[in-house]
Amino acid sequence: MNNDETKLYFASDMPGTAGESDIFSVEINKDGTFGAPRNLGPQINTEARETFPFVTESDILYFSSDGHPGLGGLDVFGTDLKNDSGKVLNVGRPLNGEEDDFSYIVNEETKKGYFASNRKGGQGNDDIYSFVEKEPLDFTCHTNITGVVKDKKTGALLANATIKVYDTKKNLIASSQTDANGAFAMEGNCEDGNYKVVATKTDYDEGDKIFATVNAKDATGIEVVLAQTDKSAPIGTDLMKYLNIEPIYFDFDKHFIREDARISLNKVLAYLNEYPNVKIQVGSHTDSRANDNYNLRLSANRAKSTAAYLVEQGIDEGRISFEGFGETQLTNDCSNGVACTKEQHQMNRRSEFIVVK
Repeated sequence: MNNDETKLYFASDMPGTAGESDIFSVEINKDGTFGAPRNLGPQINTEARETFPFVTESDILYFSSDGHPGLGGLDVFGTDLKNDSGKVLNVGRPLNGEEDDFSYIVNEETKKGYFASNRKGGQGNDDIYSFVEKEPLDFTCHTNITGVVKDKKTGALLANATIKVYDTKKNLIASSQTDANGAFAMEGNCEDGNYKVVATKTDYDEGDKIFATVNAKDATGIEVVLAQTDKSAPIGTDLMKYLNIEPIYFDFDKHFIREDARISLNKVLAYLNEYPNVKIQVGSHTDSRANDNYNLRLSANRAKSTAAYLVEQGIDEGRISFEGFGETQLTNDCSNGVACTKEQHQMNRRSEFIVVK
């Protein structure tokens, strides 16, 4: 009988029984009469024996069965009558064993209970045993969600990525982090439908993967791929300032690449190799000495030499344009007719690298 004494549960092999015996319920009317028996259905009853029902104050139905997967003979099982899923759980060892275990009852407040068993070590064929419940059955339905997170470019497994699972209504279902091997494991719910695994990690763009849950089956082998965040400089950026590189200077009236300039150029080269989609314009400049037209030609040669160096090191020439600006963009006041030191004029003999894409 349930807690409010409105239903009675019993076992029977009456007509309509699916197996040797099934669990039935019957309504208890206010006048003390009974309604028509109702078979609890195939989620609880099997083609074998279901017997010895007992209902707790919280509407957990315990019964014995040798039809549900068990440890041997009759085992004690439980199901939450308030849950429409009809999930049936084996109470497990040490209460269940290889022999028959049945007629389970428990007081949910004291956690103390009794059951009968014909296990070895008893005094007779069937003996009564007592127990204390250490942990109640968990009728919450869980599915295992497992997978890995990888780097899109290298395929390397990514540790410490944050993983979140959402349903189609964008409700957060579960969250975790990848371990040292880039793997994650979480528990989801059992509702049928599509779910999204979202992975995030510092210096990476967000990645996701859709999976479906059907009949409470686990979702395993999920692979989320993350692409490194493009940290390339925005269009219009001067890489010399962005990368904090020493200026590339030229000797007076010369356009060849000096040895000290190669150090800075190699840093630009490394940047272009790291961001293969970036395109730049090399802009070269002169000081104000010599006439304007000559300086334009000289700066064009300096820009061409600078671009050629990068191409020689393996950069696609389609990624590099170049232009000479002569003395039209001086960095100081050393224009025509102004007395300046060699060092001040040197500041104007330079190349710049402007991001154009």
